[in-house]
This record gives sequence, structure tokens and C-alpha cells, in this order.
Amino acid sequence: MPPFQPVEPIKAAAGIILTNQPEPRVLLARRSQALRFMAGYHVFPGGRIDDDEPTAPVVNALDTTEARAVHAVAREIFEETGLLVGLLRNDGQPVTVALTGRHSSPDTRRSILEGADTFDAFLTRYNLVIDATQFEFAGDWVTPAIAPIRFDTRYYIVRVPEAIGEDLQVGEIDALDWFTPAGARQAWRDGTIQLPPPVAYVLQNLAAYPFPDVLDHLRDCGEHTGDRPSKMEFANGIYILPLRSPTIPPATHTNCIIIGERDLYLIDPAADDDEERALLTRQVQMLIDLGGTVKAIILTHSHPDHICAAEFCRDVYNAPIWSHKTTAEQIGFKVDAYINDGDTIEIPGNPEWILHAIHTPGHDPGHLCFIEETTRTLIAGDLIANPGTIVVSLDHGGDMTQFIDSLERIANHPGYDTILPAHGMPLTKGPEKIRKHLEHRLWREGKVKGALATGASEIGDLLALAYDDVPPETWPLAEFSLRAHLKRLESL
Repeated sequence: MPPFQPVEPIKAAAGIILTNQPEPRVLLARRSQALRFMAGYHVFPGGRIDDDEPTAPVVNALDTTEARAVHAVAREIFEETGLLVGLLRNDGQPVTVALTGRHSSPDTRRSILEGADTFDAFLTRYNLVIDATQFEFAGDWVTPAIAPIRFDTRYYIVRVPEAIGEDLQVGEIDALDWFTPAGARQAWRDGTIQLPPPVAYVLQNLAAYPFPDVLDHLRDCGEHTGDRPSKMEFANGIYILPLRSPTIPPATHTNCIIIGERDLYLIDPAADDDEERALLTRQVQMLIDLGGTVKAIILTHSHPDHICAAEFCRDVYNAPIWSHKTTAEQIGFKVDAYINDGDTIEIPGNPEWILHAIHTPGHDPGHLCFIEETTRTLIAGDLIANPGTIVVSLDHGGDMTQFIDSLERIANHPGYDTILPAHGMPLTKGPEKIRKHLEHRLWREGKVKGALATGASEIGDLLALAYDDVPPETWPLAEFSLRAHLKRLESL
């Protein structure tokens, strides 16, 4: 199998349109359900920065890169909402009017959308330029490398005098809604709108900090490196923070899952060195600055790539460590409280988060999964990975029969839709994904049976027959699961 090659992100820009009249509100655009990417989500107006994005109509930009991004965001806002933002007349006076204002009409916008006219020609006709100083840089977000469609998006805050309504021509955007930032977050909690992680992050900070103080927080949205995103809020109050850890290929990171708002629970903090621990504490501090307090550190199981920063976090946050009793018996430090199968952890919020613990041994004797009831999210630990197959190792407490039983139990559980694995990005259609993983494991067991039926008995021969569909360089890892299958078959 060739090494994974992420898709090159498309350069894009988006506008966070704010008004203080009649109260502080932000404009969100709902993407059409017909779109392939984020259909039905509420986003900030914006889009691609074209390769030939003009810079001549932009004044007061710091450099060409900013001029191209500012032009793109002004153009996209006009095309998607009908609002003209950040403009100057030749006499230097600002212009911020709706589509129905003196400079344009619905026909003008329609002509631009249909390609019969251009935004720049429109600006030229009315002697208008785009003033880059009216676009406040508010952070840069890059879609995670695992995604099939990726964007590298620069966000800008643009302030307008008042919230103006607009009759939309249905297209990529099929609705515009003005929200207070807190109101948008509440609508997300209630399930009446969908938000992508960057928009949720921006709204959280807009609700907490006044302008212009909020800019520093938005610009510090987190580290973006080539192999991982920063902390992302995939559902209300459910964050993923990938941390480099001593894990096994193809994984390179372990996800620390953070749940809550006022009370924060850290699941599997796996920062393995000073740099990663600094990243962990910076990202948690952002949530503490918003009013959070770390209440507990929770371990899904005992493996080093899940527990290596647990004691560090206990010391930093003066918070207890919780795990299954079997996990506590396997690790070399004290666990402060046990979590048993069926236990419930209630985390205050509006609505509250309710974590249901499910004992899922097989990969590790004390392995726990958690289903968060409100967001219908499965925190899966090492029950499943994305991508890759979970290794079941007899040398590390693995038991293939228990693992298959645990997969069966979770596949049939009705309480979740999305999976947050310990390694890799979230998975939608959760029960279907668990079922496919179970089927794959049973299919592999069938290949092992077939290999045994040939009379092969040596591990090398069995690997060559049962794992002939994967590169030989992966066989050393596959050997662990092969031995677990062989032990299971002896007892069936």
C-alpha cells in the first residue's frame, strides 16, 4: 500500500460579518443540501481564492497575499449575500450598502453569478475600491489532512452598520440568518443548525470576548502542522486534540478527547514529550480562559500511547485520574477512582453531557468506550481506528474473542451516530462502521482458517497466506493479531 498522500488544500477566505445594531449579531449562511461539502451547514460567507484573483481594486493591503484574500472575501460576500462590504469611493468615503442600495440591483448580482458580468467591472463602473483595513484578520484554519476535500481558509472580521435582510436567489447558499454568537451556539446545541469546527470556535470566542479583544483569541486558534489539525470542536462541547504519542503505524497521534464547558473531562491525554505537553496545556488553557475547570482525567485503557500524560495532567490541574479497575491494576501509577461497566458521568451544561461507560475488553482487558448521550457520540478508544485496523496482541492483554464480542455489542448499541476514535478523524454512520470492522475481523479469521486448511503451521507461512492482501512490511504487526486469531480458533 503506498503511503497516504493528503489532498492539497484549496486557498479560501471567509467573512465574519458583525453588526451592533440593534444588538451584537453575526451573519451565518446556510449551505445548500445539494452540495457535496458540508451540505446544510451554517458557515461564514466565503469561498475559493482564485488563482488569478485581482489585487488592483484593493487598497491599503499589507502585501499581495492579503490583497488577494481580501478581494476574494469581498467578492464572495457580495455574491452569496448581496452585501457590499469594506468599500471606498474615489473620494475616500466608505460604502456599505445592500444589494438594493444605490449602487446595484438584483439584476447586477444575478449577472455576476451567471458570468455575464464581473465583480471588478461592477466596482469600476461605480468608481469603488476595496479597503483592506476594513477586514480584520481573524485566524487561519486548515481542513485536516485525512479529509477528501481540504481548504486553507483565512478568516476576516468585517463590521457593518446594521443587519440587513436579503431575498436570496437559491444557489450554494439557500438561507441567511443573523444570530447573536451565544444564540447560534445554543441553536447548535438544540440541533436546529449544524456548525463546522472553525465556525463553532469563532462563535464561542465572539460570545466570550468583546471586539477588538476577540481578535487575539481568534488568531490563536491553534497549531496547524502538516500531519494534524489543532483542537477542534466536532460537536457541542466535544473536542479532539491530536497529540504525538508512542503509538503504532499507521497512526502517529492519539486523540485527547475533551468534554464539557464549565466542567472539563480529559480522556486519554497522551502527550509524550515537553513539546506535546506544552501544546496540550495551551489548548486546555483556552477552555479554562472561557470559564472551564478540569474535573478529571479519564483513561480508556492501559496502553502507553493513551496514558503517558495522565500523571502530568493530574499534577497540573489538580484533578483525579479515573479508569476501569483492570486498567488501574496494569499501570504503574495510582488511579483515584474506578469506572465500571454501566456507570454514568453527568457533566453540567445546557443541555448537559451524559457519558455512559461500556466495558469493551479485547484490545486490552480494562478497555472502556463511552457513549455521550446528548450528542450521540461514541468515544471509541481503540475499538476502531481511522484509518487502519486495531491490533489485538496477546502480549499486551489482548483477547480476540472478547474483542469480537465487544465489537458486536457496540455495533448493536442504538445510542450513537458519530465515532471519535483514539487514532484518526471522526467517523459518521457509526454503527455501520463498527459492523464493517467486525465483518472485516471475521473475514480475516476466515482467511486464517483457510491458511490452516492448507496444512501450514509456521507463523511466516500463515502470514503469507492469511495476509496476502497487505504489504509484507506490515506483517510484523499483523503477526500479533494472527496469534490472537489462532488462540481464539483453538477454543472455538
